[in-house]
Amino acid sequence: MTSAAPTRRPGRPRRAEVDQAILDAAVELLARQGYDGVTMEGVAAEAGVGKATLYRRWPGKTDLILDAIRSLKPELAHPDTGETRRDLVEIMAGAIAWRDDTELTQVVAALMAEMPRNPELAEVYRSRFLAPRRAETVEVLRRGIDRGDIRPDIDLELVLDLLIGSVFYRGLLSGGRLDHDVAELVVDYVMAGIAPRTGPTATPSKGR
Repeated sequence: MTSAAPTRRPGRPRRAEVDQAILDAAVELLARQGYDGVTMEGVAAEAGVGKATLYRRWPGKTDLILDAIRSLKPELAHPDTGETRRDLVEIMAGAIAWRDDTELTQVVAALMAEMPRNPELAEVYRSRFLAPRRAETVEVLRRGIDRGDIRPDIDLELVLDLLIGSVFYRGLLSGGRLDHDVAELVVDYVMAGIAPRTGPTATPSKGR
């Protein structure tokens, strides 16, 4: 007897070029038409594939859009240079560099407009896209505590908001200058507030 040949799974193998064409189409539609303007049918037509091809890969529009966003840029570096300030400046400079991509800027603006009225998108974006990146930056701040550069009583999540929030505010709202010098200034201002205190400090009175 001869052994039976391995059974081949039905369906065509997933092809990287098809996936990328779909993701590119989703990004283009999101940047051009906003979240409401993106449909699975529209993405399929833009990518030149059948709608069933999309649904074999993504169960719905939210999942597709999140993967499309992840495809836009490589992951931000979270370095360990041995110096907390330098680590944070590199993270900030990387976040600012995203602003050079006009399409990415349009996509982020579309998401920010949609999230307040779309709890599902907001929850998935925060848990699957944002949370892992925040956790990596918080780890950089924890190393700063271990080195003695940051006070251990600091709210690290709030510090992270102060750092990255400045980029989003300037990029999406105020239109202020964003470059490496700004990255250094923001880090220096924040570090001045979270560094270990030297000398006597006043103790807040109870009940006030």
